Amino acid sequence: MSNLNGRIIVPSLTFDGLSDDAFMSRVNAIDKGMEGNPAYDASPVPPAVFKAGIAAYLASHAAALDGGKKAIEDCKQKRADLTLILRVLGHYVESACSGDMVTFLSSGFLPFTRTIKPPQPLAQPTTRIINQGTTGQLFVIMNPVPDARTYDLQDAVVNGGMPGEWTMITLSKAKKAVPYNGLIPGTIYAFRVRAYGVLGYTDWSDFVTRMCI
Repeated sequence: MSNLNGRIIVPSLTFDGLSDDAFMSRVNAIDKGMEGNPAYDASPVPPAVFKAGIAAYLASHAAALDGGKKAIEDCKQKRADLTLILRVLGHYVESACSGDMVTFLSSGFLPFTRTIKPPQPLAQPTTRIINQGTTGQLFVIMNPVPDARTYDLQDAVVNGGMPGEWTMITLSKAKKAVPYNGLIPGTIYAFRVRAYGVLGYTDWSDFVTRMCI
C-alpha cells in the first residue's frame, strides 16, 4: 500500500527495556490489533508464526520462574526471537498504514514520540584561576559551562577588602585565559563572572582576588 499523504508514522520498537508484564501487554495489543485486520492482510509474518512465537515465549518464561540458569537463558532467547518478529511487523505497519493514524493505531503498535528536553538553567560559571603575567598584567581563566551563549566578566579594584566599582567585558567563550593589561602593581583586583543562556543570566560567581605585581 502506498503512502498517499506523504506522512510517515514511525512505530515505537523499544521493547528491550520493558518489564515482562509490560512486554506482554504490548505483544497482546499487537496480536489482537493485527489479527484479522484488513489493513494488514499482507503481513510478512503469518499470524500462525506470530502466535507460535508468543506461545514459545510464554512457555519458556514459565519454565524460567524456578531460576534455573539454562531456563533463564532460553527465556531470554525466546523473548529476543519474539522481539524480532515485532520489529518486522512494526516496519510493515509503518508502510502499510499509509500515514493514517487511525489505521496505524488499529495495529496495536504505539507511535514513536521524540522527547524534547526543555531548556535547563545554566550551571554557575566561576573564575577558576588568576595568573600573573608581566608587570601590570593578570590572566583570568574561567570554568566554561554547557550551553552558555556568552560570558560577562567583571573586574574591580579592592579597597578595604571589598571590590569597588565593577567594569565589564562580554566574551563568546570561556576556554582561554583573558588578559588584563595596564594594571597597577601592588593593587588587589577582584574578578567575577556570569553566563548567559536561553533562559537568561546566571548569578554572578563569588569574586576572587589577586594582587598584581
